[in-house]
Amino acid sequence: MTAPPVTSRRFTTPAGQLAAVHCAPPEDTDRGIAVVLVGGLAGSKEDFLPLLPLLARAGYHAYAYDHRGQYESDGPDSPDAYTLHTLADDLRSILAQIDHPYGVHLAGLCMGGFVARHAAMSAPGVASLALVGCPLGVSLGTYLRLRALALSCRIIGPTRTARMVIDRFDKARPDEALDTATADVARVRLTRTRPAHYFGLVRSWARVRHDGPLPAAPVPTLLLHGAKDSLFPTRLYVEAARRTGATYMVVPQAGHSAHQHRPEAVARAMQGFWQALPVPDPAVRPGRPAAGVLPSEACQDLEAARSEGPQHR
Repeated sequence: MTAPPVTSRRFTTPAGQLAAVHCAPPEDTDRGIAVVLVGGLAGSKEDFLPLLPLLARAGYHAYAYDHRGQYESDGPDSPDAYTLHTLADDLRSILAQIDHPYGVHLAGLCMGGFVARHAAMSAPGVASLALVGCPLGVSLGTYLRLRALALSCRIIGPTRTARMVIDRFDKARPDEALDTATADVARVRLTRTRPAHYFGLVRSWARVRHDGPLPAAPVPTLLLHGAKDSLFPTRLYVEAARRTGATYMVVPQAGHSAHQHRPEAVARAMQGFWQALPVPDPAVRPGRPAAGVLPSEACQDLEAARSEGPQHR
């Protein structure tokens, strides 16, 4: 089956023009529902290229974008303009420009999960929230890593910092190493992203405490992570799911970037979660199977995932 094409577009926000990509479903499977994928601190929209066509093939309008000051997006020069809340404001602006009759699902990766959660608290039309590799807190170890990254960017510059981070990550975590094409994009985007983006967001993210108040989001929430995630310990994810009442799932054979390591398994997990929600779905009619059913291997993966970790609602 031919993958739906990924096209470029831009959104107007308080920070300027944000670069984005969109993958539309075939007309005969269009559910009239959008999915907006929200990236992490050092990422970009390209992180979601393996996932976008899978979601579109399943009938969803899939979007991903660069945050303000990140890679190909406009952004201010002051670190004060980069906080989790200002990024959530940008996301709400994007949601206001997306017109799909049956609502939108938000999915945030790592730091993007905080941004998506902030936006979901007040943005109209959000049907659900998925947190991928986001335990909704910052441990002491994570805080120290964030501060070290910001300091390195300030002292030796983003180019050398990008090279150092990627090389060390590949050597220390071979199970989570990026493929060559993705690693090349990662090097380019880290050097093209405004330094203020890193400094401001590291400062904002570091203020988040793992053990602080964590009210449940006003929409159904899915929290999933890779079984081999070496960035955050599993206990943080389990605690976050317990404190928020989120549905919890583990993706086997995947690292921190589960959507890149096992995109079919992640797409299947999200689709199963969404289809269990009381959302009108014109793509599912009597006598017709749900659009975009993924290969049986992905189904088996998710069955294994359910047996590996508890689910909380």
